[in-house]
Amino acid sequence: MLHINFNWEPPEVPEYDPEIHNPEKVFAFLCYRGVHYAKWVVLDVFNVGSWDLKNPRKGE
Repeated sequence: MLHINFNWEPPEVPEYDPEIHNPEKVFAFLCYRGVHYAKWVVLDVFNVGSWDLKNPRKGE
């Protein structure tokens, strides 16, 4: 027999913590024109010191 349980109570929302809920940068999985990649993404665009692209392999 099929039993379906519905819970109409709203979910419990955790307390707001600015360190957890407002990070400066996150590790994101992105897709652009079918190419999938992962990178660190800065969320505060007004606090970026330099918009120059950095080559991680430059030191090799």
